Amino acid sequence: MTREVEFDSEQYELVSALEEYEAGLGHHGLPLEETMSLDADPDNPNGKYLYIPRVRRDWYDDAVEHAQKDPKWGGDNASNARKFSAVRVDR
Repeated sequence: MTREVEFDSEQYELVSALEEYEAGLGHHGLPLEETMSLDADPDNPNGKYLYIPRVRRDWYDDAVEHAQKDPKWGGDNASNARKFSAVRVDR
């Protein structure tokens, strides 16, 4: 029985190129070469761009956080077996 190769050379090159590209990305999905560049340094008077934070609220996580802090789930009623999640409902 002859085993079929997993990738041909073109597919291997594509996978290899993707791995190389992804290795250059930060946890935020942006190229580290840009995000760590002197051009992005806010203290560089000759910098070309800035990264400005934008705070957004995840309403799913907000609902779960509020449920976890609810007194009816704490104290003597606390349980590590209790897992919190949220579901979307129409209003």
